[in-house]
Amino acid sequence: MMFSRRAAAQTLLCLCWPAIALAAADTKPAPGAAGPGGEVIYTSMRSGSSQIFRVDADGTTEVRLTSTEHSELQPVWSRQGRIAFVSTRSGGGDVYTMDAHGGDLRRVTSRPGLEQSPAWSPDGQQIAYIADGERGTELRVVRADGSDDRRIAADLQELGAPEWSPDGSRIALVAQIGGKSRIVVADLASGTAQPITDSKGGEFGPVWTPDGRGIVYVHAGGRTEGVNLRKVQLGDRTSVALTEGAYVNSQPRFSPDGKKLLFLSNAGSQGGPMNVHLMNADGSGIVNLTRWEHADMGASWSADGRHVFLMSFRDWPGQIYRIATDGSGLQRLTRSTAQEGFPIGRPAAALVAAAGTR
Repeated sequence: MMFSRRAAAQTLLCLCWPAIALAAADTKPAPGAAGPGGEVIYTSMRSGSSQIFRVDADGTTEVRLTSTEHSELQPVWSRQGRIAFVSTRSGGGDVYTMDAHGGDLRRVTSRPGLEQSPAWSPDGQQIAYIADGERGTELRVVRADGSDDRRIAADLQELGAPEWSPDGSRIALVAQIGGKSRIVVADLASGTAQPITDSKGGEFGPVWTPDGRGIVYVHAGGRTEGVNLRKVQLGDRTSVALTEGAYVNSQPRFSPDGKKLLFLSNAGSQGGPMNVHLMNADGSGIVNLTRWEHADMGASWSADGRHVFLMSFRDWPGQIYRIATDGSGLQRLTRSTAQEGFPIGRPAAALVAAAGTR
């Protein structure tokens, strides 16, 4: 997602809705082995500011990873088990990393303004992020130890949503070109970026196909076209629709084996609340997984691809749930009276589907 500093602050306030009634005491068992199905990190408002927690995927053990009076946001796992996140503890917002137990804290960025949207390289050695620049937001890549911080694609402005290619050689992201949002791919070796699509509407949220040969993205059409998912092949730049209709489809995420796509949609509710949906990677076999009358957000995969983690508003003001990919076994993982949001399942240590050649 792409923000100016002011827009980001407003968005974060919206996402961290007021603590109508904060939770009672936090549970802080000693870190141990992960429960069945792995681990999940998420943000919680139970202490009055956004903090980062980790819970076993079966809900058995919860650990608070940050304990500050500042906002701790946008946590994301590396495949090696380290966590990058954005913290306001040092001012406007910087990227930090920590281990899976909340220890070994390291400040990675220290630029003026806001740094946001950290994304790990596949090997865990680098972090891409979006930074405030003189003429808008810009894409930067830094080594995980904070060294070699450099700007990529310096000719583009107002960038967001960086996503590494499976082989770590390129980054897909959103850029403002000609007054509209476009998907571009930046090559790290050359430092240049090129648009890969030329649609009439806005384009957002790029994710790489597991073989590295294509990108799935969100296309916002006109009033009658809706917001839909499309896939573009980078070789010949052919683009096909994965969803159609005058509804909203967003936040695509490939399963660990690359065979399924997880996404949010209000098509199943006929324009009502967003539900979690699954489909085959070619767009066939769409299934409304949750079918709830309350909104779902921030869905992600478990490492083994057997479960989906999500934030649901069926328990106001939002709690973390797990559900099997066949729609069975719905389980609430968090039980506070504050907002718990945006779960990210810890990924497998290696990609299941091998990356293809460029």
